[in-house]
Amino acid sequence: MEKGNGIVYVIIGVVSALIMYTVAVPGGWDWIEDVLYFQY
Repeated sequence: MEKGNGIVYVIIGVVSALIMYTVAVPGGWDWIEDVLYFQY
């Protein structure tokens, strides 16, 4: 097993958690808007 695989699984886990949170929580999309406004 390569070293990088653990990092990939962590990233997948975080993304999945964010998607679940975004779908489940009313106003969950706010964090996406915050990120977009912060970048631009």
